[in-house]
Amino acid sequence: MSGLSVCIPVLNEEGAIGVTLVLLVLVYLFFRFTSLGLAMRAAAHNPASARLVGIRVGWMLALGWGLAAAVGSVAGMMVAPIVFLEPNMMGGVLLYAFAAALVGGIDNPGGAVFGGFLMSVLENVLGAFVIGNELKLAVALMIIIGVLGALIVPNFIDRADDARVTAAKTDVNNLMQALKLYKLDNQRYPTAE
Repeated sequence: MSGLSVCIPVLNEEGAIGVTLVLLVLVYLFFRFTSLGLAMRAAAHNPASARLVGIRVGWMLALGWGLAAAVGSVAGMMVAPIVFLEPNMMGGVLLYAFAAALVGGIDNPGGAVFGGFLMSVLENVLGAFVIGNELKLAVALMIIIGVLGALIVPNFIDRADDARVTAAKTDVNNLMQALKLYKLDNQRYPTAE
């Protein structure tokens, strides 16, 4: 009987991986080869142009939300047998999913799946050998903070540098105008030396 109890979770995890891969392929094929998927992509990419060619952008956005809900419900069904059933059961899973999407790319489904595999390996290796099993969720938080920090901080630095450069250019222009006025003023009204 103990062999059966070990076999069921492994089959469940393999089934979840299989369902994830099948769902990923189906979503890819839907957005790549169907007219509805192409219309949804056009509405998301450039709503004004999509309206001009007759695509109802509001409907496409609503269908996008519906598709996201369907994929989320499949993800919930895949994870429900693994985690304890409670109202906040998806909190940790959503944190790992967000970290995986950030690592793999928010707009790249294949990259998000790769990020998920990378996150699971990092979580288990760091949890087993570095920080312990109690702080495994902190790995996802550290990755989220690291990725967002790497994306956001350079923008703030660039904006601060741009503001400093603009202020310096303004100061130099004001100084040059003052010097020109001073020269002009000295030419008109020479001072007695």
